[in-house]
Amino acid sequence: MSVTVIQHVLARLRDIGVTNIFGVPGDYAFPVNDAICEFPGVRWVGCCNELNAAYAADGYARVKGIGAINTTYAVGELSTLAGVAGAYAEHVPLFHLVGSPPVPLQSAHAIAHHTLGNGEYNLFQKMSEPLSCALAVITPQNVVFETERLIAAALYPAAAARFRELSDLRSLWEKSCRQAGDGVKHGLIHEHSREWESRRVDHRLHRRLQARARD
Repeated sequence: MSVTVIQHVLARLRDIGVTNIFGVPGDYAFPVNDAICEFPGVRWVGCCNELNAAYAADGYARVKGIGAINTTYAVGELSTLAGVAGAYAEHVPLFHLVGSPPVPLQSAHAIAHHTLGNGEYNLFQKMSEPLSCALAVITPQNVVFETERLIAAALYPAAAARFRELSDLRSLWEKSCRQAGDGVKHGLIHEHSREWESRRVDHRLHRRLQARARD
């Protein structure tokens, strides 16, 4: 059975205890929004704005041990910064899934909405970096490795980590797979990445450490 990039990320977040993801829909994040709504064992919790979503996820993480939010690029992610900064400062494990513009737009430095009109697409990522313990632009080639790296960074020690999902990953990589003639259909995770599955962060250890801290 083939697995998409966002499905792998959601499966790993569910493995470590994330069952609710808070957020606000946005066009660059629609593929992630849809994947969350369709994914078994994970519930989308819509909020009235991104700042509320960040604080809701922060509160959820303080009770459950880990939290997650999903927003769109730029205006969405910037609106979460106060809540994310609080989680970062107080070592609350919080994952932020950001839906980003398609690869062709970014490669061409095209003018698009939610940008400053100067063709620079990593500006908001730079603004978020000081408030994140780890950040990655997720691709089919790196999703397994980077997911484990971000989970480990967020849990030991606890802090905020940020996944940046490209909104056109599904169509882009289905096309590339067909051009390569490798017979892959809808399977966006490359097989050579699966070697990293044996290096998954043990979420049971995280929960034991949490219990010890509470005692």
